[in-house]
Amino acid sequence: MKGSIYRMAATKMEKYIVRLAIVLDAMRYGCDGKPIIELSGWAMEGALKLVDYYLICGMKARENFKYDPLTKLSILQKRIYKRIPVTFTTGEGVEIAVAMGMGERTFKSWLTTDFFILTQRGHYERRYK
Repeated sequence: MKGSIYRMAATKMEKYIVRLAIVLDAMRYGCDGKPIIELSGWAMEGALKLVDYYLICGMKARENFKYDPLTKLSILQKRIYKRIPVTFTTGEGVEIAVAMGMGERTFKSWLTTDFFILTQRGHYERRYK
């Protein structure tokens, strides 16, 4: 599957090579003032490097989107995270966490991690819905 997705993206990016080469030559013209008669080898090489760079970045980004950040949480944290509303106050979160077996200070410390967004004082939002 991974290889076929790369091939599909590469096929699509092939269409952009000439366009990128034109842009690179136009930028060079803007700097050097040399007239553009035909696409230069320099611009084509640069366009190929850009396409390769974008393909690599695209594949890395695709892998990151597959990653589920909740896998880092303990079983108790996952249960609490799913139980608390998307937006909640500190008090509401503490109440749910304590009822499920987590200490108040532990929950408040957890609120300072990347799993939550402080929207205003005492009000939070779950980062991952």
